Amino acid sequence: MREKTGKRGNIVPLFAIFATIFCTAFQFSASAQQLTIRDFVLFGANSTQIGTSTAVSGGRIGSNNLVQTTGNTTITADINSANTVQLANSNTIRGNITAANKKNLTGNIFSTGSNFSFPDANKQLHVGGNVAIQNGTIKGLLYMPKAAKYNGPKIQRFDNPVFPQLPQLPAVTTFLPAGTSDITGTATIKPATPYRDLKLSGGATVTFAGTGVYTLNSIKIGNAGNRLVLDFQDNANGFIVIHVHGDVDLGKINVQLVRGGHASRVYMEVHGNGSTSSSGKEAWRLGNGASGTNATIWYGNVWAPNGDIFVGQGSTPPKVEGALWSGSNVTVGSGVAVKYVQPQPCPPVVADAGTDQTLVCPAPFVSIGTTKSSGALYTWTTAIDGKETIVGTTPIIKATRKGTYTLTVSNGCGNAVTDKVEVGYKSCIEPINPNTGKTNNLIGHELTNLSTNLEEAKKHLVILGENSDRVLIEAVAIVGKEEEAKAFLRANGLLNEIPNGVAYQIISGSFPINKLLAINARPDLFNHCRPVFRPQGNAGIATSEGDRAIAANLARGGYNIGGAGVKVGVISDSYNRSSLQLDNAGLDVKNGDLPGTGNPEGNTAPVEVVLDYPYGVRSDEGRAMLQIIHDLAPKSPLAFRTGFRSAGDMAQGILELKNAGCKVIVDDVTYVTEPFFQDGVVAKAVDQVTNAGVSYFTSAGNFGQKAYTKTFQRAPAPANLGNYAHNFSGTGDIYQRLKLKSGTYTIVLQWKDAIYSLAQTQGTINDLDIYLVDQGERIGFNRNNLGGDPFEV
Repeated sequence: MREKTGKRGNIVPLFAIFATIFCTAFQFSASAQQLTIRDFVLFGANSTQIGTSTAVSGGRIGSNNLVQTTGNTTITADINSANTVQLANSNTIRGNITAANKKNLTGNIFSTGSNFSFPDANKQLHVGGNVAIQNGTIKGLLYMPKAAKYNGPKIQRFDNPVFPQLPQLPAVTTFLPAGTSDITGTATIKPATPYRDLKLSGGATVTFAGTGVYTLNSIKIGNAGNRLVLDFQDNANGFIVIHVHGDVDLGKINVQLVRGGHASRVYMEVHGNGSTSSSGKEAWRLGNGASGTNATIWYGNVWAPNGDIFVGQGSTPPKVEGALWSGSNVTVGSGVAVKYVQPQPCPPVVADAGTDQTLVCPAPFVSIGTTKSSGALYTWTTAIDGKETIVGTTPIIKATRKGTYTLTVSNGCGNAVTDKVEVGYKSCIEPINPNTGKTNNLIGHELTNLSTNLEEAKKHLVILGENSDRVLIEAVAIVGKEEEAKAFLRANGLLNEIPNGVAYQIISGSFPINKLLAINARPDLFNHCRPVFRPQGNAGIATSEGDRAIAANLARGGYNIGGAGVKVGVISDSYNRSSLQLDNAGLDVKNGDLPGTGNPEGNTAPVEVVLDYPYGVRSDEGRAMLQIIHDLAPKSPLAFRTGFRSAGDMAQGILELKNAGCKVIVDDVTYVTEPFFQDGVVAKAVDQVTNAGVSYFTSAGNFGQKAYTKTFQRAPAPANLGNYAHNFSGTGDIYQRLKLKSGTYTIVLQWKDAIYSLAQTQGTINDLDIYLVDQGERIGFNRNNLGGDPFEV
């Protein structure tokens, strides 16, 4: 710009003065950007307080609320408060000051005692409200709102104060769990090995050997000559990071940095809340004074998110080199020398949890994770029982359950990044029916799913009728509506009705699958309807070794007996249905394994087949049982009756065998719908024939170790499943662990209650459900049992 002369020449100096003021203000504004926590030597979220004769040099002093001194002090640092700054007598501040008054307080936002010194003309004081300076030497500039009040010595005052954005506090690191070993005397410890408590009474030296992350539960050090040696082992880029779950009381500690150590690369994070301190607030405490020849010294950065930081006062000034940050309060006592050492930024880290995986049963795990950063800290978490839980601390882990896995990779000193990976699960459990949990209709899960084109391979749970488009059902009629219910079923295609004896409310027979849903529309006729579940055969594969095992062959030879006159009846699946083309029973007769025409031993009385299995091919286990009986008692007349149509029909078969002259009856059949806690139709039929002198035997199968019986104990149920679950353990565990080999399983739940289908007209008054749980997935095929029968399949 070219200088002008004449009358208007006086504009030049005025412009120069304005430009100077503008540039000074602009310089401050340019620096008043978003501050970072690394800029601060002291920062207390609630307050930062500095005692008498304490000197702070370098960096910034800050708080989200209050910065306060309590006596004469010299501060060579900027002061930044989101609200107020209160300085005591004889304070010298050689830095910029801001007090933003974010709370819009009406009192003095910046105040000092006497002899306040703000000696540097290039420093500025920005206040968002009233200012009260008792007296002193002020060369810096004051910026405050025009309407605010100023009380103090003469000062250059301007409007429009500018305030920086105070920093976000550091992230709270997820620590590794503490260890189980204490450190109580002189020791050398290494990173990556967690410890419990560091407790020193006196004269001990603990060496932190090498850079890395150290994890402890707490630190409590007495005042008698203890030393911490931070040995960097000449790693010029390494950090010593100390994680403490609880409180830290360093006492009159002397810290030494050796072999390349520097305060900018020491980082301690303390998660205690001060509960173990005398004040109940000090999470990190440094004593004042000296112990012997050891002065109290701390080197490094401290971050205490949950409690106060306190540096004590005493006759021998302690020394702090580093930075102290608290989520609550920072208090520095009298006579402390605090020197700012800016924490170095920790090396950057990368988190890569890898690609989504699927855990396919029966594999016990899938490996997840790919990242490996030198010196990084790895933490894997996932939700277990609704709580986020640490499940790994290595770069790659074995995931044993489905869910969202979160990987946090940190360098332990403020830098942390996360990544997530989903682990799906393909269960070993393949439900016969689609998993819908519970139904409230009349025909239940099995028949509902059968009616909606259940795939052929999964129809074997129930008994199909003469054709694959029909199924055997048991429809439980409303009391007094039995005949009307039969008429409805017959009109919709019921064929081959099965008599159920005394269970007259149960209507059994072959019913069209495409008409099943029609039953749901008649709650006036039916209490409920279910398929005839395939009964369980319990005898196993038959051989003739039993003859020798019980020495029946010797008894026959010694006493000339063979069972003549004692007719034995067998109830099982089938007699001669293993092939619909071949007469396998006739072959057994010719081979002498069964009596009948053509038997080579002269046992020509044929087996009386009262009723064979009528629905296709079966295994002829009943014929195998008859072979064993014929081996044992070759002269006994034999009879067979299938028991595989329904429980009511089996009960009828027992009576038919008795009426056919059988003095001994044996069965190997179990119906899962027969009551466990009272007599059903089968048990009543057995009682009837035994009361008439028949000996009755049943092959109960090995169910003793495959069953559970207990009185119901209440425990809270999972959400959306009802009020209570059964407490299997007595301590609140609602799960019963099962280990199953590959195969098809039927799990049955019964409870003691009234049974509507046995003419106990009230029906069940409790509705219990059973769920199979795998990796958190609940599989259930329950129905609303209230007023019905007390069982679930």
